Amino acid sequence: RWSDPTFLAGLALLEAHWRPTGSVFELACGIGHFGREFLRRGMGYAGSDVVFAKLWLARWWVLGASAHLVCFDAAGPWPVADERFDLALCQDAFYFLEPKPAILETLRTLVSPQGWLAFGHVHNRDAENFSAGAGVGAEELAALFPGGTVYDDAELTRALVESRAPRPQMPQFLNRVEAFSVAEGPGLASPRALTGGLVLPPAGAVLRRNPLYAWRDHEWRIAWPSERYREEYQARATYPDRYDEPVTPRAEAAAVRCRALVDLPERW
Repeated sequence: RWSDPTFLAGLALLEAHWRPTGSVFELACGIGHFGREFLRRGMGYAGSDVVFAKLWLARWWVLGASAHLVCFDAAGPWPVADERFDLALCQDAFYFLEPKPAILETLRTLVSPQGWLAFGHVHNRDAENFSAGAGVGAEELAALFPGGTVYDDAELTRALVESRAPRPQMPQFLNRVEAFSVAEGPGLASPRALTGGLVLPPAGAVLRRNPLYAWRDHEWRIAWPSERYREEYQARATYPDRYDEPVTPRAEAAAVRCRALVDLPERW
């Protein structure tokens, strides 16, 4: 997860439109990989998921005691309905959720008047992908987010690696992409260049070789954990097939940006 193209795309979406943020709510937070980035930068964080086991892993292996974690089904009552946040996000999960319009409206009510929302890796039902969820088409996406800034999810990953601003598109031009990403909010600024912030580890982070690398034939090479994982991610993977220890600061910076070197949770 710490080097998946979908995770990098989510970080890129957030950083591209970042504004001063004190509190964050994440729907379908999983094991807390995004929440960790917010907490380490001093923000208040609340995460929710319908799977209690994921929240348990988030608490004990990723986030620690400072996160506010809640287990509930988004199709039912929300125990956080009376709270307000500067940012609400749902990354790589919105296509699983129903009813989408009602869930989206509830998320909008959680955001403060000047806050914003981010939805990453929303699978496109009109394109081949690896999801069993209920994706949306480009026209439906445009109807759900009439004022949103929309991206091809893969464009966000490329922009992060290339250290540039991602290029948004009108939804009708994205009808064949694998997944969409959307940012929405009042006064949403044009996307900024992804030169730092959330897309890179904070100062002082301990960097380690990506665990996907395995030693074989006298070198470090990618060892895909399963054939399905390889099929889903190989084409968009940002890290090279072979790992060479960086010997200059510039080479190390490039290895961090492409996630050949990763900033893993302390207990990972």
